[in-house]
Amino acid sequence: PPCSLAGSDALYDALFRRLGVIRVKDPVGLVETLKLLAIAGVPERRTLAALATSGGDAGLVADLGEARGIAFPPVGD
Repeated sequence: PPCSLAGSDALYDALFRRLGVIRVKDPVGLVETLKLLAIAGVPERRTLAALATSGGDAGLVADLGEARGIAFPPVGD
């Protein structure tokens, strides 16, 4: 509706992506994200390296990253 205060979540997602805002879904995600940023700092690019103990976990991380526009650089020899 034109008078809606909540607005569209997709609109906020697009705005946050454009501004480089890191969005979390819950308080636990907020705390974990803050811990990661405090230790590693803010990433300069949308790339990620991940280690997994199983193929299933690796596939899940890759799928979630791809859905969010995160690239996984190739692993060197």
